Amino acid sequence: MDLISSSTGYQDLLYLRKSRIRTAQVRAALAVNQELVLLYGGIGNEILPVSAPRVGERKSSWFHNCVLLDKVKAPVERAWYIEQAIQNGWSRNVLVMQIESGLYRRQGKALTNFQATLPPPQSDLAQQII
Repeated sequence: MDLISSSTGYQDLLYLRKSRIRTAQVRAALAVNQELVLLYGGIGNEILPVSAPRVGERKSSWFHNCVLLDKVKAPVERAWYIEQAIQNGWSRNVLVMQIESGLYRRQGKALTNFQATLPPPQSDLAQQII
């Protein structure tokens, strides 16, 4: 009987220790995650007004900001992409595609008659697509 009760006591003790460890690990992960969210949110709030002062009330999303921070180093280019994403309603995936295809560097280099034949929003979009 002593072996069974001591074995059960040991299993209970082991279960409690494992439970405490898991709880501490979860709390630590949540604390780290919360700090990272606060950090990245603060960085986004600092960068957006500096890099795109003409944007006004319209804003880019958190995911757009992350993409821009990762992929675009020049502030002027970053501001241009922010403005274009907001004006044209680009999703994050479209923004990534435009950055990776070098739209900023290619803008306005194709000769077309879009401005003469289309209204301004459509001509701008058609020019950007080319």
